[in-house]
Parts: sequence; C-alpha cells; structure tokens
Amino acid sequence: MTNKQVGGGGWVPLFVAVGVLCLHLSSLEAAAAGEPSRFFPGFQTFQIKTPDTIINGVVGGKGPPILLLHGFPQNHVEWRTVAPLLARDFTVVAADLRGYGDSGKPADGVNHAGYSKRETAKDLVEVMRQLGFDRFAVVGHDRGGRVAHRMALDCPDAVTRLAVLDIAPTHYLYTHVDKAFASAYYHWFFLIQPAPYPETLLQGNEAFFLRTQAFVSMIPDPVSPDVFSEYLRCFKDPATLHAMCEDYRAAASIDLEHDEADMNRKLASPVLALWGEKGVMGRQFDVLATWRERAVDVRGKAMPCGHLIPEQVPEQLVAELRPFLLAGPRIEAAFHKGIVPDGDLSDWKDIPFTSVTPATGVFDAEPARTDSSSDLSYRFAVCHDDEALYVAVEVTDDVIRVDGCAEGSVSCAAWDADAVEVFIDGNHNRAPDSRLPDGSELEYGGEFALVANGAANSDYSGYPKMFGRANTWQGATNWRAVKAGAKKVCYEFRITWAMMGGRVRSGDTVGFTLSVQDNDTGHRNHALYWCGNPRRPYVDERGFGDLVLRKE
Repeated sequence: MTNKQVGGGGWVPLFVAVGVLCLHLSSLEAAAAGEPSRFFPGFQTFQIKTPDTIINGVVGGKGPPILLLHGFPQNHVEWRTVAPLLARDFTVVAADLRGYGDSGKPADGVNHAGYSKRETAKDLVEVMRQLGFDRFAVVGHDRGGRVAHRMALDCPDAVTRLAVLDIAPTHYLYTHVDKAFASAYYHWFFLIQPAPYPETLLQGNEAFFLRTQAFVSMIPDPVSPDVFSEYLRCFKDPATLHAMCEDYRAAASIDLEHDEADMNRKLASPVLALWGEKGVMGRQFDVLATWRERAVDVRGKAMPCGHLIPEQVPEQLVAELRPFLLAGPRIEAAFHKGIVPDGDLSDWKDIPFTSVTPATGVFDAEPARTDSSSDLSYRFAVCHDDEALYVAVEVTDDVIRVDGCAEGSVSCAAWDADAVEVFIDGNHNRAPDSRLPDGSELEYGGEFALVANGAANSDYSGYPKMFGRANTWQGATNWRAVKAGAKKVCYEFRITWAMMGGRVRSGDTVGFTLSVQDNDTGHRNHALYWCGNPRRPYVDERGFGDLVLRKE
C-alpha cells in the first residue's frame, strides 16, 4: 500500500476551532491525500513529514480529536477495533511512532536522543498540527503511553486529556525493580543492550519471538493471521527492529534524565489509567498511586484482560474512554461576598479569569466565520456566596451589535444580537445528563441569556419573565462605551440557588458552560463556548465543565 505525503507547503490546513473539530470540511477530506485503509474501514491513510522524519497513520471520524498511540511490538494497526468505535463521536488519528511500522527511522542521536520520548512526542504534535488540531486528547498503550506522558509534560497546552493503558511511569519502574518485575519484563533489559547484540539475536527469529513473547495465546484471536502478518512484516525490517531497540535504550538513558528534571512537576491534564487485571502492572504495583505521584487529577480501574487491552477488550475499553474523553474541563468558584451585578467588573479584581478564544473554545455546529482571536474572544470568572452563583464575562469583538432587542426587554431573541448565555446543570455531580424527559429544562439548572444592551432571554428553565427578581436571576451589562467605538462589553449574572431548586450547596460540583453569541451581520453567525460537545453543546450536559463550588 502506498500513501501520498502530506506536509511542507503541499497541504493547506483546515479551519479548526479549538482542538474540538467544528469544520466546513471533515478531517477525512483533509486526509484524502491518502488511500482507504485496509484495517480501518472508512479511514484514510497519511504520511506526514515532520522536521526529522515521516509519520505514517490513519485518520477518520468526526468530532473532538483523539490521538491513539500503540505499544511494542505493534504499530497503529493495534487500534483497528477501537478506532472505528471511537470514530462515532471523535476524529480519530492513529499513528506509527517514529521507528515503528511504516514511519521513518531517524538517526539514533547522542545518548539515543533520536528515539527519546521527547522527540517522538514532537513528531506527533506536529502531525496533529498539520491535520488542523492544536489541542487534542491522547490515548497511549505501552510504549505509546510513555510517549503520551512525555507529550503531556512538554506540551500541556496541546494535550487536553491523557489515557495511559497498562503502564506505570517509566522512572518509577526503573527505580522499583525487583526479581518479579525483571522476570516478567526481561525484554526491557535485553533490548537495551548495545547494538547490534539484541538485533542480531532477533533477526531470523522474529516470528518465534512474536508468537512466544508478545502474542502468547492470542493467535488467531484477537490477533488474526492477517494482523499477525502485518506485525511480522514490520518487525522483520532490520531498520524497524533497530529502532525498537533504540526506543528501549532511550527509556533507560535519556528519558530518565528528562524524567528526573521534571520530578517536581505534575501533569495538569486529567489522567485515566487502565490496566489489565491479569497482567504484571496490576499485580506488581498500585497503578493509580504511581500516577497520582505524577498528576493532579487521576482516575482509573483494572480491565478484565492481560496487557493488550486495545486488542483483548476493545468494547470495554471504549466504554471507559468515551465518558472520560467527552467530559469537560474543571474550574473552581471561590466563595466571595460583595459582588453587585451592575456591569462594572471592578469588584472582580481578586477573582481569577479564564480566557476563551477560537483556539481554546468550542464553536457550535453552525458555520463559524470567526478565524482569529482579534475577531471574537472573551474571559470569564465565577464565584458564589450563600445565596447565588455570580458570573462575569468580558467580551472582545470586532463588531458589537446591541440593536437586536429593545434595551432591557425580556423574552427577546438572544441569537439576534451579541449576547452571553450561561448554562447550568446543578445536578451534575449526581447525574451528568439530567435533562427532564420532556426536554423543557435542565433539572436544578437552566439557560440564562443576557444581550449586550441588558435584554434577557432563556429557552429552558431560565424563566425570562422572572428576570430581575432578587430571588431568581439578575443580569447587567456595560455597553455604553460601544457607542463610542469600543470593542468590549461586560456582562454580569446573579443566579440564585433557589433558581436551581435549592438543591445546590457549597462543596457541590455544578455542570457549567457559557457561550458568546456573535452577531456581525444582523443575524446570528455562531456561538463560541467555553466547553461542550460540538454537535449540540447547549443540549448535551455531558460536555459541560465541572464547576466546583469551593467552601467558605
């Protein structure tokens, strides 16, 4: 199978908002330079040129982007069952690591730096960039998990979420070696021997090694003869075999140096750690504890299988990955008294703001014409007291329209003018998708829309006719300067706990997102959300972020 090369000046990147795909063209069309994939129906192959090498892989699906990274001694074909299942909700990219499969085999470098996890991660960040994704989630199995870990450390602005399969951190393992681990993972210490010793012993015995070491009792199911032949084809290439050994040599040398330099840093992105209950990791180590030493937000569980999770239990794996990958971000709302919703944000000076731009937010499914942060961006802050939730939003836009509704009116059409909408699912910590069966409202929450000139609207449980009442919700804007040509407008919301059924208290987790409706042409162009599932971000509460109400 041959692929056309993507890279350099020969391919024009698609317009992408956020890292969550919302495109006029799908990424499949972007990858149309390749051919249909034999192992991934509906996917397209690619070969993308990076500064040091060429990376081979496939892309398919539609939705938020996910990068899948394989382990040893496989290649991207390891994801042949998982990828199509994920492609129902995501744009899925599965790539061969440098040196593996049909990716390029760069030089070893000093101290095996050419196969360090850092350099390997750089390749893949560049691949995602060329496919149009600046931010994406990563799922890595085995060696791919170690690359993903380094990627999340080196590129925290790119990696939104990280799932690692059947591994503990490399540095931890090398500093906790005992007889049981060395016996089970003997290949770690065999493959790191100086070249060409392991390469020479393996050449001519590739099929025997794969059958008796990597895929014991897994042929023909789940590793079919066709798949085994593909793995064997790549493994028999002397350049691939040497590159795989270099991957392990790097792990025992330069990768440890990089890890030791970062021992005081923890991953900020959420981490999902899954391991096979019949494998070595779960028997030898407290996997979650090892990752909690390296990340601030870790969850996970054992899977009913051995080491090859993507091939042994693909459906169960997807069932764990999907809710983790679809979950929104997490922020805290400080307990703070003294906020007055008057459109003046001076009383928010001690509360941190979160910035949202087309590169970090989520556009809804409508065609998005905004293509730079100079057109539309905003920042927001959230706090609460004993009675209410407070939200402040400062919008920067090239065109601010306030004439869609009469000033101060109620039940206006928020999407006909610049507006901010706040979405709350007050039951988020107990039921992430709690829309009432008749679709009329969010249980213990609502949708609260405030137009730039102080008009109000809500489609679900915001009760627009109750706007302005102290025991329900209030809002105010500061738009006077807009008439003088200013490009900013400020919004403030006060939404009472009574509005949410009185069920929310300090310490709870509230489902939360907000959007800025952008109207440059006299009718709604699009809305930019802080977070959400791009197909219907305002409907699917599972894409809302977690807003933690910090206790006093």
